[in-house]
Amino acid sequence: MLDFWKARQVKTTAIDLLAPFAGKRDRDKALIEPDAWLHPHVVGFLAMFVTAVARRRVGRLGQSALGDAQTGVLAALSGLGPDLIGEEVLLLSAQRHPAFEEGCRGALAFFRTIFRDTGSDGPDGDPMIALLAIAKAPIQTGLIRSEHDQALLAEIWAEHVDAYLSARMNRSN
Repeated sequence: MLDFWKARQVKTTAIDLLAPFAGKRDRDKALIEPDAWLHPHVVGFLAMFVTAVARRRVGRLGQSALGDAQTGVLAALSGLGPDLIGEEVLLLSAQRHPAFEEGCRGALAFFRTIFRDTGSDGPDGDPMIALLAIAKAPIQTGLIRSEHDQALLAEIWAEHVDAYLSARMNRSN
């Protein structure tokens, strides 16, 4: 039961961190074909990002709790049902799908950029204070030290998520 409480913390944190990037998509959500969110690259990126946040936030989670966190975040961003997303994560991971794995590598680059040169877990030793501070004020926190780093995060997001969602926009709406 404790794992599912931890998974809830992970979901909230991951959504808060991704909101500045995914929020740009809110205005386009009606135009994005729902299955665009199921592109293996996008699924890999988001699932791995949640896994990285989980490890940093709460340590290891059981498979069910981690799956709950991953599907919860993907469902919140996409509006798709968590069962469908969970099945995609499992299948793509088991198949070692190349696009899924490339998305995973992109998520790790995104995550590492957030923590570049921090030298610590963040203020008062709490890594989540650092993460949430970035989400609210990325440059002012000192963790992302420049507009260049913020631009790098936006570039990684665009390459690994926006490119796949934009390609699947329904222009007839």
